[in-house]
Amino acid sequence: MRSRLDIFVKDMGIVTAAAKSVGLSTPVAAAAEQLYLQGARRGLGAKDDSTVITVIAPERD
Repeated sequence: MRSRLDIFVKDMGIVTAAAKSVGLSTPVAAAAEQLYLQGARRGLGAKDDSTVITVIAPERD
């Protein structure tokens, strides 16, 4: 089973927005969301969410 990166972008947006709405700080979730957003901007949205590693370590592509 594969999980698309663009679904993680959506889900992390929901998580960070919900946390923000109740005044919670979620630095790890916010950092993860930024990595997923970078992956989506690079055209990885339809690929498996594990491809986010290429944002951090491009040589793994």
